[in-house]
Amino acid sequence: MKKSIRVALFFTIVLCVVISLNSIAFAEEPAENNYRASSMYQPTFYDICLSYTDPDTGDSYVYEDMLVPYNTVISRYTTNIPDGIYTREDYVYTIQRALTKIYAYHKDYGCNPGSIDGSFGPNTETAVKSFQSVCNISADGYVGNDTWQHLEEHTNNQ
Repeated sequence: MKKSIRVALFFTIVLCVVISLNSIAFAEEPAENNYRASSMYQPTFYDICLSYTDPDTGDSYVYEDMLVPYNTVISRYTTNIPDGIYTREDYVYTIQRALTKIYAYHKDYGCNPGSIDGSFGPNTETAVKSFQSVCNISADGYVGNDTWQHLEEHTNNQ
């Protein structure tokens, strides 16, 4: 084999190795506290798992999981929901069911929304604020990206 071909082959192999190492470095999961900060890792949806078995009573609650689009914001007085098949009431039901599921496993969180009625009333607002405090996020009563992320983590780990 000619020397120029061997040199070209060598540099091609080195280039392939460098590219592979860079792609591995970019594929690594970022640190937990930076998970949602980078647009590279921005989720499209939050998957809220709502079905559970109450650890105290053994009663089973079966609900359809809900995919909540990123940047959906719900509070007692405001709503920023994307156009689609879900209404404000659907999102509030999801919040209430998620908080009820979390409360079943973590009574000390104090996040019981009371009745699941689809209305973002004072009990739901208080439960949201309690949950936000436990999660060390701004306890403002607005269910936005940070709160959806924590609801997703807590409901999918039960």
